[in-house]
Amino acid sequence: MQHDNSTDFGGYIRRKPAHVFEIRAAADYRDALQRLNLSVNKTDVRIRGAAHTSAGQTLIEQGAILRNFHASRAPDRATLSPDGALRVSSRSAWYAIERYLNRRGRSIPVLTDYLWLSVGGTVSIGGIGVDSIRHGLQVDHIRSLQLLDGNGRSYDCSRTSNAELFRFALGGMGRIGFIESVSIETIPLHPYEP
Repeated sequence: MQHDNSTDFGGYIRRKPAHVFEIRAAADYRDALQRLNLSVNKTDVRIRGAAHTSAGQTLIEQGAILRNFHASRAPDRATLSPDGALRVSSRSAWYAIERYLNRRGRSIPVLTDYLWLSVGGTVSIGGIGVDSIRHGLQVDHIRSLQLLDGNGRSYDCSRTSNAELFRFALGGMGRIGFIESVSIETIPLHPYEP
């Protein structure tokens, strides 16, 4: 699932980045920022998940792209708590998360129609799916998140801790920082019965 970093899913817009960094953990994000800040000119940065934007939102001309997608059938750093909350890296694909949860009798309340999207990408735009009519958006089920700002500082955010950052990070299109991981509510799995 590798994508050309100069075009997006729609294929109509082209912008060639000067730098592309693969982000696998918070340390990679901080390292990329440090490298970019050492340059004479400040570099504009875009965070990119599975590259499914269709209007060039994650593209940049001569700037830097931070690639944050784990195209694997296993989620990246997933932990299911006894109360049903799932802590997972933002680079995980929803497909991998749903497989992981289904094996444990759980499911995500709202899934996008296409599951090979990154957690960070969909919660950065809100996350709408077929079940949104009953359960709202994906962001409505986020309990907490780890946010890294433009200087690499980490913030644990929830409705009660760093609440303003929490509110603006969800659906904020990456404008206030990089969502490193989220804790999301899950529901009991209800298998399809024809």
